[in-house]
Amino acid sequence: MKERLKDAAKGLAREVLSGLKEYPHGRPPEGATHGNPPVAPAEAHSPSHAAETPGTFTSSIPIMTEATDCIAFSCSDGRFDESNRELLQHLGYTHPHIIQVPGGPSLLHSMVAVINILPKAMELLIGKAVDLTNVTEFVCIAHEDCGAYKAGKVRLIAEFARRLADKSIREVQIEHLRKAGHELELRLHGDVRLFYADIIEKDGHDYPRYSEIPDTGSSHSG
Repeated sequence: MKERLKDAAKGLAREVLSGLKEYPHGRPPEGATHGNPPVAPAEAHSPSHAAETPGTFTSSIPIMTEATDCIAFSCSDGRFDESNRELLQHLGYTHPHIIQVPGGPSLLHSMVAVINILPKAMELLIGKAVDLTNVTEFVCIAHEDCGAYKAGKVRLIAEFARRLADKSIREVQIEHLRKAGHELELRLHGDVRLFYADIIEKDGHDYPRYSEIPDTGSSHSG
């Protein structure tokens, strides 16, 4: 009995020593089996971006070929990007063309810019987008805590907020939003929907809550 135990112990010792010599770091590589050559991980056989030319990147997302179904005009505040897209999806749009500039729709109507350059530039920008997409449906989105409406950030808008001191910033934004929608309807003869996003707190996070703003002459309300 003792001899068998000694032999077993010697065999185990040889196996351990042999393993230490073959795998000096204390464990075999992943996929290795005793007596057989190591098996390469599956990832080694899959395509890799390693073959890309340095300084290049090929996207895994193909170019969209479906027709654009609306033009959305919003502020360039990145905090709302995904939420705005979710709103557009909720409205039934699957391939929106989104135009973003600081202040969003506020730059569309001539009352905001005293020298009337910004509205003309934005009109040309949107007109070009309409020509390229043949879209007649528009969504204008404004939001709470917009940097363009904070005093000193954009003087022209701050000046209008000062002149309309009897109104809250939210009321000024909605007034600008309505004017922007009205101008779009008149100039581009499209169907315009207006939304204002208030920020609400829920579960320890901030969420935009979108309310549709009725615009005179629009077929949508409420």
